[in-house]
Amino acid sequence: MSEKNKELGLKSKWSRFLNIVGDPWVLCLLIITIVFIIYSSSTNNQELIAILTLIITLISGLLGGIISSRWTQTSELKVLVARGNSAIRSLKLILLNVNTIEKRTNDYIKNLDQENIEYKLISNNFQEVIEKCNILEEEIVSSIENWTDIIPEVANVKTQIGLISEMKNKEGILSKDIEDLHKEIESAKEEGSEEANKLREQLSSKSKQLEKTHAKLKDAEYKINNTALSGITSYTGSLGSSFLSSQKTNCSKCGKEYLSAGYFMDDVCSQCNPKSKNFLVGFTPGSLEQ
Repeated sequence: MSEKNKELGLKSKWSRFLNIVGDPWVLCLLIITIVFIIYSSSTNNQELIAILTLIITLISGLLGGIISSRWTQTSELKVLVARGNSAIRSLKLILLNVNTIEKRTNDYIKNLDQENIEYKLISNNFQEVIEKCNILEEEIVSSIENWTDIIPEVANVKTQIGLISEMKNKEGILSKDIEDLHKEIESAKEEGSEEANKLREQLSSKSKQLEKTHAKLKDAEYKINNTALSGITSYTGSLGSSFLSSQKTNCSKCGKEYLSAGYFMDDVCSQCNPKSKNFLVGFTPGSLEQ
């Protein structure tokens, strides 16, 4: 492995050197220097030789300075790109953690008992946490975009996240529509075949839309995962899955329809769930830090 790394390093150095030598200014100065050297060696005029030697010395010094400067720039850029990638990885990790806090806080709000005397206070405290999370997310994404000059792949990261998030939300809505259509078809079988046929056509259309959306989503995720933003699709995934994690369902105890957040797996509403009635009473934003 070390020999392969040495070979790659050597090839990289030669590639950088040839790129520098191929620069128009460097090529022009190099050709002029070679022409003057050949001409000075073929003439017997001592005064002309002295002048040519002085010119060759000046051009050679200028040429050496340009090559040295370009070499230093390419070396520094390589180090800067490595530092940029490291910084982006750290920012992505912070972004994912902040978004996880925001998502779970939203789920806590959905599971609060609205009849609780302290519901408004607890809800407001949670909303403040969500607002702070949104501000942090905006700042983190802006910090990632600040590396655009060094790492072009991170340009318009907000747009890329927004597109993937939109497609995941659309995928979630279509999945829910398909699930509802299946239920309607089962009910329509008793009423008549004509209504069932119409529902089957809608189901077929929705299924095709879902397949197309899923294909576009996978393509977008593949493109973004081949850049410095790889792994950030988890962030968009939590946004897209927020719809799926809060679907309407029926309580297994009282039969009442309620919004399920996915964290309570006993399929009961907040009124029938003893955990939710005393859940996080007296919560304050500062308590998250404890």
